[in-house]
Amino acid sequence: VGALTTREILKFVRDRSRVLGALAQPLALWLLLGLGFQNTFQPPEGAAGGYGAFLFPGILALVLLFTAIFSTISIVEERASGFLQAVLVAPTPRTALVFGTTLGGTLIATVQALLFLGALPLVDLSPGWLGVSMVIAICLLTGLAFTALGFASRGRWTRREASTPS
Repeated sequence: VGALTTREILKFVRDRSRVLGALAQPLALWLLLGLGFQNTFQPPEGAAGGYGAFLFPGILALVLLFTAIFSTISIVEERASGFLQAVLVAPTPRTALVFGTTLGGTLIATVQALLFLGALPLVDLSPGWLGVSMVIAICLLTGLAFTALGFASRGRWTRREASTPS
C-alpha cells in the first residue's frame, strides 16, 4: 500500500504540467468568477468577505473532486504499460492495489486543497485552528470518497474491457 501510494504521489509531482494545471486552474476559476460576479452578490449584514468568500468552499470542493477523480485515470495508463498486470500477479492482495491507489489520490487531492486554503487571507477569512483542523478532516474524507468513486468506476471499466476476448 505504501509503495503504491508513494508511486502515485511521485507520478503527480514529476508531471510538471499536471502540477501547474492543478494549482493554476482552481485559482484562475476562483479569481475569474469571484471578480466577475462580485458586484452582483451582496453579502448579508455582518458577513465576512464578499462573493469570493462565498465561492471559496465550492471551488475547494471542485479541487478535491477533479484532482481525486483524475488521479485514478492512471489505472488505464498502468494497464496499457503492463504495470497493472504485474501488480495483479504479485503475491499481494488486490485490496492493496485499491488502498494504495486510493490513498495516493486522496493525499494528492488533500494537499492541493490545503494549498488552496492558503488563499483564505485574500478574502478576509480566518477560521482558527479548530476550523482549519475540521476543514482538513473534511478534505481528507471528501477526497477519499471522490478517489474511491473514481477508482471504482475506472476499475469496473478496466475489468469489463479486460474480460472481452481479443
